[in-house]
Amino acid sequence: MEKQRGEMVGQREEMAEAGKQTDKIIAEDRRLADANERLAKGMTDSVAQAKASLKVTIDQSRKSLDKTIEMSRSDQRAWVGAGDPLVVQFKDSSMRVSVTIQNFGRTPALNVVPQIHVRSLPASESFAPSLPAKPTDPDTRAALQPGQKLTLGPNEVPPITIDLANEINSGKTCFYAFGEVFYDDAFGEAHCTTFAYMLLPALSAWRVLDKYNTAD
Repeated sequence: MEKQRGEMVGQREEMAEAGKQTDKIIAEDRRLADANERLAKGMTDSVAQAKASLKVTIDQSRKSLDKTIEMSRSDQRAWVGAGDPLVVQFKDSSMRVSVTIQNFGRTPALNVVPQIHVRSLPASESFAPSLPAKPTDPDTRAALQPGQKLTLGPNEVPPITIDLANEINSGKTCFYAFGEVFYDDAFGEAHCTTFAYMLLPALSAWRVLDKYNTAD
């Protein structure tokens, strides 16, 4: 009987020791599982950080490339501007105004649609241009090569009569020449240049107006 009790105690001790070993194994497995989970999470975080960092780098590269393209196109595109008007004297003593536009850029200006207008106003009235809608007739469109010039007028504008010239010289009347030039550059972008001048007394010079002279 005593022997059986001893065996039972021994078995219980073995079972307890086995339980301890099992608990140790379970604890170790949990530790390994936690470590693997932390490792996986760390790898996931690292991948996410790497992706975010790569996205920032790609976005910066795209912005830099877009800026470079924009600067290159700005340097190479057509730039159409207007020069000071001229008063042309004809044999019949009538005078007409002409304006010369020029492509100052490095590539052709396409679909060029220019308009020139003149207006006389009493000196007491302020000037504001009133331009008709952009012409849509394809026949009115032209192309300007780099450096090429195009003179607008005198046939497009009414003449300056002797009476009007006297009023301008006396300072009673102000005479304006103004207009706009629509065109496309070689990269498909649309642009518009506007110009506005006032003829000074003696009909010898023009003053560029502070407003209505723009280029994009």
